[in-house]
Amino acid sequence: MLYAISEAERNLADRTAACNALRNLVMKLLSCIGSLELSWPTVGLEGGSHWTFVAVGLDLVVDCSTLWTTEFEETHVQDAWLSDLRNASKPWVRTPLTNATLDQLLCFALDPMHQRGLKSSLRPGALTVLSQIAFVLDDAVTAMAGSNERPPRSSFYKKFTALALMEKRDIANRMFNGEDSGCSSEPVSSKTQMERRDMGAQQLQNKDQTSEKAC
Repeated sequence: MLYAISEAERNLADRTAACNALRNLVMKLLSCIGSLELSWPTVGLEGGSHWTFVAVGLDLVVDCSTLWTTEFEETHVQDAWLSDLRNASKPWVRTPLTNATLDQLLCFALDPMHQRGLKSSLRPGALTVLSQIAFVLDDAVTAMAGSNERPPRSSFYKKFTALALMEKRDIANRMFNGEDSGCSSEPVSSKTQMERRDMGAQQLQNKDQTSEKAC
């Protein structure tokens, strides 16, 4: 899905299908857990890494004013967003920036057709957020697959059993085909989401520190 959205070699039809699948996946995930709590790196601030807390509900709407500085938005984002909104070949941008949803922001940030400066500024944050979503998704995979019983997971490696892989494949197929089913398990707790979010943020901070030391 990520490859189809972000690589210039993929055609627009594939990119559109992947963005639709991402939207379906996030909507399905939120129907199971209720809300997402994400850490998003703020773009345009100097002096190291800056993070903003983003809460996403069932409508998927994100207050993107906290994702970047006003100067960065006016200089780089506004015109590019409006151009994509008017471009019939980019149906993943559907609303004005003030009503942007999580899936639209991610597909916009990963669009390989944008200018290099915009891509290099937005892509790292989008990948960080996708990593956090993946952590939460891994915990919710049984509920999303429609199973009534959660398999025993006494160790990290049990997440990668044949059953888990089949469930994930089934979810992926349904998202691409626009299918859905009811959520049958307990929502993932807010505490667990925060732990996952903080883990993703810490991983990126550690990467930044390692890069600084290397320099």
